[in-house]
Amino acid sequence: MAKKVDTSNKAGKIKRAAAIVAITAATACNEPEPELVKPWQPEQKQYAGDAWEKAYIIPGPGAHLAAVHPKQDMFETLADYLLYQGGGTSGDLNDSICWTKKNGSFVYDGNGKPVIDWSAFAPGMDPKDGRRKHTSNDITWKLFNSPAIAKYVGYTPTSDLFYEMPENIRVGIIRWHVEQAHICDSDVVNFVAAYCVWGTGSYLHARTRFIQLYGDMNTMLKLKGEYWVFWKFLECRRDTFYERNRSQWGRFGRGWNNGFAQFHRVFKVYCKN
Repeated sequence: MAKKVDTSNKAGKIKRAAAIVAITAATACNEPEPELVKPWQPEQKQYAGDAWEKAYIIPGPGAHLAAVHPKQDMFETLADYLLYQGGGTSGDLNDSICWTKKNGSFVYDGNGKPVIDWSAFAPGMDPKDGRRKHTSNDITWKLFNSPAIAKYVGYTPTSDLFYEMPENIRVGIIRWHVEQAHICDSDVVNFVAAYCVWGTGSYLHARTRFIQLYGDMNTMLKLKGEYWVFWKFLECRRDTFYERNRSQWGRFGRGWNNGFAQFHRVFKVYCKN
């Protein structure tokens, strides 16, 4: 005679398992879905210097530097900005970066043409076209060949490395400039100073003008706020740059003005007050 199997316990287990599955499914349905991380968006508002920006900026989405937009990391934004500002690799003799200067002024020959400073060019040839260049990924040979910068970043300057321009070296050179520009308690104002160092090797002219007009920067940060100091310091940078390059303003001034205005557009959003 066949042995009788007791299925009551088995049936109970199946029922309990089914109930657990149902409860788990219901709980899962009630759990909120994880929130998607939204990309960083700066606050959109009007600024006192917007009219100044508009007066100098070259309008249009295709305009120089118009493609640069603020990122959450201000240093990354600066690295993007400087690359877009200077472009790629160049040996253009019409670029004043390779003109001879004496006592702060450009030197011209008997025909009124600028005297070329060949030490501004890398000694070796660019392997892409066999020509000497003074700029690679917006880094000039003079900057790249600086012993202080090379030591800070950690490389030996050679023509081959200059033309290759690894990203870690380009970013390291920018970071060196930022390190030279701690002049007040505001990071974004210090970035204006770094922008001065990048362009002319010093922030002293612009800073001196600001102090003459308004007083101590940290004091004005407390009295007027971070944005006001940022804007006025950038104005001082533009004005002193104009005074020192007045003879070239007719040729390059519109582009230089656009650079200052675009800097205002991109970096004003980092001002806290």
